[in-house]
Amino acid sequence: MRLGRTWAIGLCLVSLTLGGLGVVFASVVVPPVSAGGPQGTGTYTCNDATGKISFTPAWSDSGTGKVTGQFTFTATGCSGGSPAPTKVSGSGTIHFANGEQTCEIEAIGKAKTTLTYQPSVEPSVLKGGAAIINSGSGFSPGGRVSGSYPSHAAFGEFLGTPTGGCATGITSATLKQSSQALVNY
Repeated sequence: MRLGRTWAIGLCLVSLTLGGLGVVFASVVVPPVSAGGPQGTGTYTCNDATGKISFTPAWSDSGTGKVTGQFTFTATGCSGGSPAPTKVSGSGTIHFANGEQTCEIEAIGKAKTTLTYQPSVEPSVLKGGAAIINSGSGFSPGGRVSGSYPSHAAFGEFLGTPTGGCATGITSATLKQSSQALVNY
């Protein structure tokens, strides 16, 4: 019996005949496929954004321990980048200390934001810090972006309308911005 080899583009077939029984082995190298699509490149700016941040436990000047803020936002009115995003959606968390007048002045903590895009490209992660100022009336995540539209710096700038107050505790804030809401540079 004879051993035959056939090579085709990216595919190797080896045929063996052993006592009348044919055995075929195949090996294919396939590059990984991105779940989100191609990777976006360049920088972009989005001008309109809405969202929400919720605090657990409620954020107050007399609180203790740590607060976790869960936030989501959607930004539109974007320009720049390739492909240019028409919509950027973000979600993430910020952790910061409760109490000690942080509610009246400013709370700063570590934040991680996952960004997804339309048209669909590979998602991004924005890692860095975030500040929440004046009882939740301002929220600004910032840091480095990895994944699509990678950059050394990016930030969001949102105005907020809080639910509750620093004396009783803020449980959430509605976020809105109408100029330079999200900047990736």
